[in-house]
Amino acid sequence: MFAKLTLKHIRILENDELRSFFIKGMQSQYEQFTTSISTFDAGSLIPQLREFIMQTDELCNCKYNLSPAELSRFYGLSFYANSPALLLQVEFFRRQYGAEFSARFSELARMIQGYNEFAESESFRVGFQYPLLRDVYEADNYFQGIRTYLVVLEIIVAKYSKGSTKISSPNLLSALLPLVEKNLKNISTAHFQLLLDRCYTDHQVTAKNGMMQPNHHHINLEQGTLEPDPMSVEEYIAYGREELDPAYQKKAPENSIFSFEEIGNDLDLMEHIYRGFKINEVKAVPELRGLLAELMPFCKDGYAVEIGESLFKDLSDRYKNLDLLLGYQTFNELHNDYAPFRFWDGSYHTTLSLLTRFFYRLINGQLRRKKRFQIHSGFVFERKIGTVLGSAGFKILDFKRIDYKEFDVVTERNGELYNFQCKNNYIDVFRTNQDVTSIGRKNRAMVKSYERALIKEQLREGLLKNKFGINVVHNFVVCRFPLIHEHQSIINANRLQNWIDSL
Repeated sequence: MFAKLTLKHIRILENDELRSFFIKGMQSQYEQFTTSISTFDAGSLIPQLREFIMQTDELCNCKYNLSPAELSRFYGLSFYANSPALLLQVEFFRRQYGAEFSARFSELARMIQGYNEFAESESFRVGFQYPLLRDVYEADNYFQGIRTYLVVLEIIVAKYSKGSTKISSPNLLSALLPLVEKNLKNISTAHFQLLLDRCYTDHQVTAKNGMMQPNHHHINLEQGTLEPDPMSVEEYIAYGREELDPAYQKKAPENSIFSFEEIGNDLDLMEHIYRGFKINEVKAVPELRGLLAELMPFCKDGYAVEIGESLFKDLSDRYKNLDLLLGYQTFNELHNDYAPFRFWDGSYHTTLSLLTRFFYRLINGQLRRKKRFQIHSGFVFERKIGTVLGSAGFKILDFKRIDYKEFDVVTERNGELYNFQCKNNYIDVFRTNQDVTSIGRKNRAMVKSYERALIKEQLREGLLKNKFGINVVHNFVVCRFPLIHEHQSIINANRLQNWIDSL
């Protein structure tokens, strides 16, 4: 929720007053944030930030190398004390990944312990509830949720931190996470309220004792997912009905969390999986391969890359289809940018994580432009929805047409028919660098088109009733890309399980 701004009494914000309030609020929050970080010494803070981001990336990725039993123990580790279990985990990491990785994990644990002490005392003192990171599970979820803010921090610090204040390592999270919670998240929340205002004609926010309570809410993507994906590699393998060539099933080295070769392996896999859509003919793809090959000698620990100005300029000149560096004007532009490099003190820096999200975004953007991919990803989406419903006890009725009329997924449950239209139309309503008026208009138009699709299905109910001898038919639209709406018969795919659980 939009944390304590200026209102202390009950008041309803709507229409122009609501828009003015949140626009001014965004400006105020960003000014407060930049003023706060201006006192810091960027020369010492940026290396600390880079180390911390690496530590969080390692924490969020090492789970993929653990067995289910190991992961259960890992997630349950408490950060409140140097417990025997925590010390055993440090020793396990030392044996598995080496002393440097183990030392970074230990340092992160100490920072989290210091932050938790700060959060508990400060939350009580100021009345603002800072999130607690009591165990690895909570820390993993939290750091995944603020990944984009952490990336933003480095760039803003480089621009605004001109002071002399240095932060000791144990106090790093206590100094920075409150700024994320009270400033950067509030900017995103304000933008989202402006978006809701454009998606609903009756949107309003009740302000009471400095807290904001909107009358409309929305949940975005799957847990750990930062953007809509038309068809992930994992989905294509699981539901695309195509055998994966074992030559492309390469695993990362067991004794490391990150390996620069992983990006090349991932690119090989995507080209193989999507070869039918001729993704290798897109100019940006061979340029991406060339870039990765030239960066590999500069990679440290399989994770960080740092190059000089002359080499970066040369790469930018030769790989013109790749936007390698951001030129931003506002926080919202920065928050949703995918350029992989950051400039500081005469050199350009990137990481395995930044390069990976850059190339996934690049290839997914190219795939979305291909009509054949759009059609095929729609079929994959239908199979996925059918699988989810079948696993939940719905009987899948295996047919596609009645009297030349096509149906996507039709199921039977408790003597009633459930008819699902699966919509795979791309929309990303949560990119904060978009104009809220235009994206709100697009969101409303798509909701209306789905409402028309529901009417069409209602008019075809007789076909299903006659074929199966069942007189009760429930019609739904399931949309792959989340929309902002409150229509009971339109289900965002990321909420499908919640809808099933509510029956």
